[in-house]
Amino acid sequence: MVQVFAEMTPASEWRPSRTPLRALSPWVARAALAVVAFTFVVLLAVAFAYRTPPPAHPGDGDLALYGRIVARLQAGEPYYPAAHAEMLAGHYGTLSVPGWRAPFYLSLVSLFPTVRLAQWALMALTLMAGATALLFLLRTAGRTTAIAMTPFLFVTLGGCLVPGVVLYSEYACGTLILLSAMCFALGRRSAGFMTGVLALFLRELALPYVLVCLLLAWQQGRRREVAAWLASLITYAGYYAWHAHMVIAQLGPADSGATEGWLRFGGASFLVSTASFAGLLAGAPMYVAAAFLVFAVVGIVAWPDNADRTVPLTILVYLLAFAFIGKPLNRYWGEIYTPLLTLGLAWTLPALRDLIGAAAGRRRLRRNHALQDAR
Repeated sequence: MVQVFAEMTPASEWRPSRTPLRALSPWVARAALAVVAFTFVVLLAVAFAYRTPPPAHPGDGDLALYGRIVARLQAGEPYYPAAHAEMLAGHYGTLSVPGWRAPFYLSLVSLFPTVRLAQWALMALTLMAGATALLFLLRTAGRTTAIAMTPFLFVTLGGCLVPGVVLYSEYACGTLILLSAMCFALGRRSAGFMTGVLALFLRELALPYVLVCLLLAWQQGRRREVAAWLASLITYAGYYAWHAHMVIAQLGPADSGATEGWLRFGGASFLVSTASFAGLLAGAPMYVAAAFLVFAVVGIVAWPDNADRTVPLTILVYLLAFAFIGKPLNRYWGEIYTPLLTLGLAWTLPALRDLIGAAAGRRRLRRNHALQDAR
């Protein structure tokens, strides 16, 4: 990381004063503005109608569950018997393998003497990811935009300050995904690959990001990188198969299944709820999350042509996936993609300005003036 900052080069000539949306025809730009306005109204209506779902378990929640599992691991108990006992005590559905967290992350947390020290390590990782994101914005969007984006990144990444959040693997996973994507964008492909693989082993929800990275590596003809991603996926498949085997070995007559499936078709409601779980934004009203989602996606659509495509493609894949998959109580999955989504805010205002300008026909007007000057 020190080397990355030491080798920092001046920002590129591209600035958010111009976005690819500037080249749209007036009719396309007007249609795009209509879609943005319609989506904004719909998501606001969804946000105002949203009701927090009741707890799925009579216990004290997932955070307390993970804390008790970590305490058992620190006391020397094996992971699977410890997790099984605590899940049964909390009335969790244990017959479904996806309902069990793979052991790597909580085992990693248990290596720290205390959960608080583990959280300090998470804060350091978050600071590194945020600094790398600011460096990316400095190079692509310029100094003014990078400075203006600092508070937004603090809000999104500030969840690391919430006591006990280190027990949620989603937060660490989303932070690693942000760091990985920024390393790719800054040309540090080895670092991007290693952090991406680590994110996958922390939480299987990183799989869409890994598949996007694999697709881009194949599209760009990076054969060694494609081979590395494929090898990592095969290794992870073996790890998860072993995890499933260990889970099944724990099951007995006392185990029960979850009452709800993962395919829920939550659509706009689930997308808004996951967007609301973006660091410190989790304490804000739901309509703030709706506005954040709309404006950030507008900026993502206006992503600069000369920048790495990992971020916009990843956001698209997660939004499509979460429109169909995820229980209402899984809103904390938003921590996986919202750090990346925040980067879209850097291009929101220029994108809206260029859409409005294109819709008003300013591009055609400038072309006519140029033709007249040429004559």
